[in-house]
Amino acid sequence: MKLLDMQIKKHPKNHYPRFNIKLLVDRIPERSEMRFQRKGNCYFSNHGGYVEYFGWGPGHNNGGFCGRHFDIIMEDGSEVTLLGPWSSRSSAMNKEGFTPSLGVSITDDPDVLVRGHTFFAGAVTVEFLQAALAEVGERLVETMHYGEPSWVLESTLDSEED
Repeated sequence: MKLLDMQIKKHPKNHYPRFNIKLLVDRIPERSEMRFQRKGNCYFSNHGGYVEYFGWGPGHNNGGFCGRHFDIIMEDGSEVTLLGPWSSRSSAMNKEGFTPSLGVSITDDPDVLVRGHTFFAGAVTVEFLQAALAEVGERLVETMHYGEPSWVLESTLDSEED
């Protein structure tokens, strides 16, 4: 996955999250290309900086995504079907010890960046974002949010914008 363009929107200090990063990439990997790791009820995959994750356990509430089935391939090549998993969030996966990641708005359609809407909610590794942000003089710093490791733009930490 190669970054083509990026937009950063900063929000007032009383807004969470304090920023939104919109990414235009050359290609978003297909789920069939992803190889998942499992820790407890968490499933996580990183493919070239693009991240997918799910929270799911057999016998638990299977109503996520309206009970839809998700077929995933594990790192060992085995296939697993998740019935109605939950999408979770990057900070929960960070807490489990997976590769640090952060939620973003992402697309591989250049018209979406121009329009400013119809992005997909997604996640990328912190490492992928740090490289992109360095190009525009920004960087991410680690913080805790409700007991979970998260990452914020350093420039939003002391912002006094209302």
